Amino acid sequence: MSLVITWVLFIFLMSFFDGLEQLNFFFSSGLMLYFTFVYNRIKPTTIFPRTAIILLLIPSILIWYTVFIYNDFLSLTPLTNEFFIGLFFIYIYSLIYIFFKLTNINHKRI
Repeated sequence: MSLVITWVLFIFLMSFFDGLEQLNFFFSSGLMLYFTFVYNRIKPTTIFPRTAIILLLIPSILIWYTVFIYNDFLSLTPLTNEFFIGLFFIYIYSLIYIFFKLTNINHKRI
């Protein structure tokens, strides 16, 4: 929990620096990444496979939404909406299948 609070404070404080240059931002982000690495070495975090799937699903949905909205604008050969929604349903179905298939191995940790 303290790592989440540290990340939120880091992002919150970085948004208030007006004179933040690219090199300073890169250095600060690298320092935060190193802090996370050291914290994980001292107190390892255990994540169940089902939790990992849920955590990976959130950015994936945002990417699917962005691609769906900007499909006609950014693509030279845009996909039809029906085909795109079909791909999305296949993707969701496979994730749901994997999610419920992992109920038997929930005791293993990543």
